[in-house]
Formats: sequence, structure tokens, C-alpha cells
Amino acid sequence: MYDLSIKTKRSQFVKKLRHVIRKVKILGRNRRRGGGIKKTKPNKKKIKQVQRKKKIKKRTKKKKKKVYVKRLKNTRKPKTKVTIEAEEIPVTKASAIILGKVLGQGGFGKVVEGKFQGRTVAVKIPLRKEDFEEALIEFKKLRNFRHRNIVEAIAYCKEPAMFVMEYMAGGTLNSWLHDGNNKYTPMNWFQGLALLTDISRGVKLLHDTSLLHGDLSSNNVLLTRDHTTAKISDFGSAQLIEKYINASLAGQIDEAVGAFRWMAPQRLRFSKPDNYSDVWSYGCILIEFLTHPRKIPFAAAGTAQLIAKLESYIEGDIRDLRIDLGEIDPDVPPLLQDLMYRCLKAKRVERPDYGEIADKLEYIHNWVTKKHSNSHSKFKTNNKRVHSSDIRTWR
Repeated sequence: MYDLSIKTKRSQFVKKLRHVIRKVKILGRNRRRGGGIKKTKPNKKKIKQVQRKKKIKKRTKKKKKKVYVKRLKNTRKPKTKVTIEAEEIPVTKASAIILGKVLGQGGFGKVVEGKFQGRTVAVKIPLRKEDFEEALIEFKKLRNFRHRNIVEAIAYCKEPAMFVMEYMAGGTLNSWLHDGNNKYTPMNWFQGLALLTDISRGVKLLHDTSLLHGDLSSNNVLLTRDHTTAKISDFGSAQLIEKYINASLAGQIDEAVGAFRWMAPQRLRFSKPDNYSDVWSYGCILIEFLTHPRKIPFAAAGTAQLIAKLESYIEGDIRDLRIDLGEIDPDVPPLLQDLMYRCLKAKRVERPDYGEIADKLEYIHNWVTKKHSNSHSKFKTNNKRVHSSDIRTWR
């Protein structure tokens, strides 16, 4: 027979075990909540101290008075556009300017060294009084620019007509390039690239502000005493140039032939100057840098011959007329030579803008520094001339 007592004992044991497990679970929960811990009696002294501090704080607090402000209708100021006015050029008397030796002379006037307020300056004196008003517009434009590659305008005098400008002790780029000593000496290309970069930056600033130079040439680029920095001058004189062009074509003056040598061919067809005409002029400055011995572009031609040649360039490409460019220095970086030909493209749309020119010059400078450690050495790599195939990766 099966003993039932054993079964009952087992069931009773299971019930007790379950009851114990439940108690353990409940105690665990209570402990998490803080149960099972004996509560201590609160300290009455500390409670009173805290209550006193709160009362003291309430007494010390001052009540803020409510201020009611009546708002009137339409009291807000209307929004206005902020306009920056151009800086006014100081007008001076002739007695404040001390004139010295003549620095240069051209079709528009002469430039004289002088003193103004204890500072050595260059004084520009126009030859004709009727040109003063138009030259004053150019001078005011020059005053608005404060850039390391643009000549500073200081003051002007109405009677007699004089313009006081920053004095550049290094003279013009034209006189430095074609000087008897420098004409036949090899170019230090680190210095040459720095000057070319300065010119491109100055003209790029004009183009970025919707202005043209109109008469860019090596005569209008001035240098510092150590010939390490170039600054452009005489920009914005396109109206004056047109007068002399028309007079020269009519046979009245021959002085404008100098401007023709750096002038884009499209200008001879009386088209308006644009950014690309300044790019052509920059290409002509590159001719002066890259030829050896250095030559002024189209120097051998007279007025009539020069006009005929420039007219023929509109139909063809200047690459086919290398004789007129003179001999290119074999030590010229091929990248720079290629840039010159691109600036002198017959079709103006194919010429680069000054932003691209500045980028290319920076690339050429980096290319030169990598290949040549000595800044005065000629362009040789492993005792071999640099081959023109090096420009394939640059294009």
C-alpha cells in the first residue's frame, strides 16, 4: 500500500518553501525602497534653525515694483539700407606741395618728385586743363582702394592742377626691365614671378569691383626701392585713351603709339574695353619678361605698321608670328611661356581671366621651388633643360 503521509509531508514542505521565497522577495523590494530600515527621529533643533534662516531671507528680499510703460503706436524706427560712402580726398593748396625733379613725362602729363607734409611723394601734373576733370574721376577711384599692389592716392590741388600720389622709389617696371644693365642679365625667376603675381593681384581687385584698367603696360607698373613689390597705377583712364587713339589715327599726334603696343587688337575696331583687353596687355608685359634680350612688344613697328599687324592678329593666332615676339629666353619655365600665349589669343573669349592667371602663377611658383633649390640658378634639372612636355600635367 502506498503511504499517504509521505505525500502530505512533501506538499507541506513545498508550501512552506514557497512562503519563504515570497517573504524574501518582499523584503528585497522593501530594502530597495528603504523598507526594513529603522526610521530615526528628526532633530528638532536643526529644523528650527533652517526655518529661521528661511524667514530671514524672506524679510531681506525687496519687492520689485511693477512699472507699466505705455507703448505708442508706430514708434519703431523704419529699417534703412546701410550705404558706405566713398572716402573723400583732401584738397590742398599749391603752396603745401614742394616740387622737385621730373621723374617721367608722357602724352597725358608729367610726374615730378615732391614733398607733401614731410613725406616724399610723386606729383602728377596733366598737360591740358580739360583733362583734369576726367583725371580727377580716376584719382577718386584710386583713393577707394587700399591694397599693397595699388598705388595710394593722397591729395590733389585744383589750381594749378596737381595730383599727389605715393612715391615709388624703384621707378617704372619698363625702366627697370629695359635698363642697360638689366636688359642682358638673366632673370631671377623667383623675383620675376613675384612681380608678375603682384600685377595680376592688383588688376584682379579692379575686375572684382567691376572696374577696368584700360591702359595696362609696364609704364603704369611701379616698383619699390628693392624691386620686390609691384603696384599698378593710372587705371580707369579709358576715356582719355580713346581721345588720343582717335587723334593718333587721324595723324594729329604720334604719342599714342606707346599705348598701342600693349593694346588689344579689338580696341582698334573701336570696341569697348573689357576684362579680356586687360588680359592681352598682361600678355604683352609677359613678352617683356620672357624675351632675351628683353624687348618692348612690337617696338620696331611705327604707328601705321603696328595697327596693320594688330588688325591681322584678329584673324590669326599670335603663335604663328613668333618673329615679332623676339627670341624667348630658353631658361623660361615652359608653364609661363604657355600662359603668355594664352593671354595673347586672337579670340578674346579664349584668354584666361585674372583669377585663373593668379592661380597659374602660384602653381608655377610652387613648380619652380620644387625643381630648383637655388633661386639664382638657371632652370636645369639633373643637368638637363626642362622639356616642354612638363606642361602636359599642368594644363
